Amino acid sequence: MSIDQYLERTFHPENYNCWDLVREVWQDLTGHDIGDRTPHPATPLAMRRRFDREEREFIRLDAPRSPCITLLRRPRAVPHVGVYLRGRLLHMSERGCRYEPMPVASLGFTSVEFFTCQP
Repeated sequence: MSIDQYLERTFHPENYNCWDLVREVWQDLTGHDIGDRTPHPATPLAMRRRFDREEREFIRLDAPRSPCITLLRRPRAVPHVGVYLRGRLLHMSERGCRYEPMPVASLGFTSVEFFTCQP
């Protein structure tokens, strides 16, 4: 699978963020729509509560596998998500879509978890 089409995506706080990218990529890779996961308004607390509430739909993995949904957390901040592919993380930041090695993508985060989603 080529990721080139995703690298052209741009961040917009109200219209396209990391959760939107994960939804699009996951559906293209697996055929499964995980639905809109972004609470509105997207506050750090609302995002954490929403993911924690819906986490039962996700299956936690002991180690990353390609592809999987990657959740990155840090205290008192909005959780960040991306899709782990071939040892790198495809994710959306304010600077646009990025495809980075995990050590680079996870800088500044205190927790990195890997999930797959039930169809």
